[in-house]
Amino acid sequence: MYPKKVENKEPVNILQVQEENYIIAFDRRQIGYKLYESVGKIRTLEQIGPDEHLEPVSSMKDATKRILEKYNDGEIDAIWCSYDAYAQGVYQALKETDSDIPMVSVDICDDDIRYMAEGKNWKACATTNWMLNGEFACRVLALEMAEQYDDIKKASSYYESPGMWMEIPSILIRQEEVMSKPNITLANLSDVATAAYTDSSYMPTCD
Repeated sequence: MYPKKVENKEPVNILQVQEENYIIAFDRRQIGYKLYESVGKIRTLEQIGPDEHLEPVSSMKDATKRILEKYNDGEIDAIWCSYDAYAQGVYQALKETDSDIPMVSVDICDDDIRYMAEGKNWKACATTNWMLNGEFACRVLALEMAEQYDDIKKASSYYESPGMWMEIPSILIRQEEVMSKPNITLANLSDVATAAYTDSSYMPTCD
């Protein structure tokens, strides 16, 4: 979204919607975020989160509106959201304040797709394929029950260190993809997403 900044090796100024030490998945996403921060590709203006966890969308909308009042036009290049419920609140705040700040998120659901398809601020999200996640879990469980751990370890998603864990790869879903056909939902997202979205080669298998 900012090719001139990339060309000039200038950091993109990010409002980070994230809560550390709250949910393990958020902390894993923070590791990826900090990588871009450490090499100077992004500069975090500040980190914000909702005031009320039981009402994440409405609380995040209110929190975003308050934060936006602190900044002048052009000071925030983009908003990064660690969780799509938070992102929904951010998006509503941007719409209600008539802001053109772009935002990106992690995770996806039908509401996210619908918002992205409106063609406004919500530009992209990183997600796994929720249709394949269940198959992945069943394969791992079946191999564990059969004690076929060697087959698990052969999968590209397996990491010996730290702690013998597996990671489902994420895929970037772009706004232009969900806008390319009408009525896109999770059920037919594979119709417009890149081939990486339906790739299952990372899954453990056996003969």
